[in-house]
Amino acid sequence: MTFRTFKPYVAGLCICVGSLLLLLSGCASRALQIPSQESSQVIKAYRNFTMAADRPPWTGSRVTVGRDDIAVVMAFGKVTTWAKNRSTTNVPPERFLYARVGANEPFQMRTNPMVAEVEEAGELRFAVRDWRSIDDIKSNWYRDNSGGYRIHIFVVPRHRWKDFENLLTDIADANPADHEATRQIRKILGPRAGKISDMDYAEIMTAWLNTRAFEGRRRIIQELGRRKEAQGLTYCYEHILNGYFYNPWYWRTAISEDLMLLPEIYAAYPEGQTLDIRRLVDLLEDSNPEIRSMVLEVMAEMKPKNHTAAVYPLLFDKDYRMRIKALNTLIAIHNPESANRISLLLIDRNKEVRQRAEAALRTLGVPTDTIEAWRAKAQQLNMDSYFESWRDYNRTVSEKKVLEKKLATSEATKGELEAALRNRDSVQKTQQDLKGSLYEKERELQSQKTQLEMARQELD
Repeated sequence: MTFRTFKPYVAGLCICVGSLLLLLSGCASRALQIPSQESSQVIKAYRNFTMAADRPPWTGSRVTVGRDDIAVVMAFGKVTTWAKNRSTTNVPPERFLYARVGANEPFQMRTNPMVAEVEEAGELRFAVRDWRSIDDIKSNWYRDNSGGYRIHIFVVPRHRWKDFENLLTDIADANPADHEATRQIRKILGPRAGKISDMDYAEIMTAWLNTRAFEGRRRIIQELGRRKEAQGLTYCYEHILNGYFYNPWYWRTAISEDLMLLPEIYAAYPEGQTLDIRRLVDLLEDSNPEIRSMVLEVMAEMKPKNHTAAVYPLLFDKDYRMRIKALNTLIAIHNPESANRISLLLIDRNKEVRQRAEAALRTLGVPTDTIEAWRAKAQQLNMDSYFESWRDYNRTVSEKKVLEKKLATSEATKGELEAALRNRDSVQKTQQDLKGSLYEKERELQSQKTQLEMARQELD
């Protein structure tokens, strides 16, 4: 999810572009002082307000969100929605504060502070969770609620995120009396360089979950690498991977800038041990070209030579820009074995791709006369028929993988059926034994019935 622009809240807070001192007018919540003169270019919008627990949803923030921004939300306070129940008394924002963009699906503020990209466009709206069903919210449920959440919202253009991280330190220093906000800001920035070496493993991992600034997370990764904590590094890797690629329906726990921490983790991994990056590599087959492009950038930084072959299919992507990006990734990985595949692009229909392919071959150390011979041979080939045959080959490979998967499933199913048949035979034998036993009982009962009849006759 990503935030776009927002109109300043007239009855609440305004950003004074000149001095950028945020003035509070008619709002119970305290505004943070923004001291930097450059903050007007870094912070697109800032607002703070109080979300009362007795106010029915949804409360608009007057913040409009879109695809080009990153949002930071910090929330404080506690609410009570049912005083007789301990689980609904004095509840922090992480449990009961929900948000939605326009009329889109609500999502829970699971981390506090929350830093996120937003996928939908619309006004950011908040609510205290006190509903049985999102489709049937009754305002009278909120009458006996008490307390509220104080909320700060920052909207930052994605390309100025690094500048905002630096600005956060100035904001914390300018607001020493606001202990809650400065504590949240310190959590975003992460442990300082001089203190992280004194933290134990549990403290470092807790700091990882709270830290959202790139440099703060990098310090944590470097410290885990120094301690050779493979388990911790793997957790950080999975946390970023899952937090960005596998949470499509609510705010991600990672932003695209965090993906460049994956190479840092890969490089910090203890010598002699291997970080499993197959889930990342598999995303090169994702249907979304943006995801494929991001993964190529990450792999260019990682330089994993044992995964070079995963890049080859993108050399023949329909988009020439993706083909160039795949070439750049292979140049960065610098595996000489990729030269043969790269040479195929000497017949590419795009001149820029052909030139980049030749540059890649030279970077990989292919002799000039070999490149000349490959180019001469390429000129004799029919590009369209070659590319079509290559795509046919890729389709065949994909179909083969599907069939192999089905075969493996069929084999597993066959084994289950065989086991079921064996169980059935066993059950059938048991049933036959029971049937025989029943026959014996029936004969015994018939004999007893005959004896009773004879006794009755004698009595008569």
